[in-house]
Amino acid sequence: MAKDENVEVIFGNWIKSNADGWSVSGNIPEGKRPDKFIIFDRTGGDRSGMVLDRAEMLAEVYHKESRLEASQMANKLADNAQQMLSNGDITHVDVNSLVHLDDPKNGYYRYQLYINVYHRR
Repeated sequence: MAKDENVEVIFGNWIKSNADGWSVSGNIPEGKRPDKFIIFDRTGGDRSGMVLDRAEMLAEVYHKESRLEASQMANKLADNAQQMLSNGDITHVDVNSLVHLDDPKNGYYRYQLYINVYHRR
């Protein structure tokens, strides 16, 4: 991967490689939402000049029918987070927290997974 690749691109590609047919996007799907989908975003993290980006990344796992399936996918992502280290520019991966927080307004079970990802720029 390119040295200057954005950590959000790396994170999104890693989720897609683990998604097992789930829809994955950086945005909430517009219109009719799928029954199961994953969105991701950067929620914070500092940068050390032009050298290191210590990003806190978020993956939100949504499932319309099954809390168990949402939980299983969130746990799979947490268990596989270290795979990002195969990208030579990722120097550290740490699962910060895994939170169950349903989306009752839209009728989805939801798990939020916060992962610290250090990206050498």
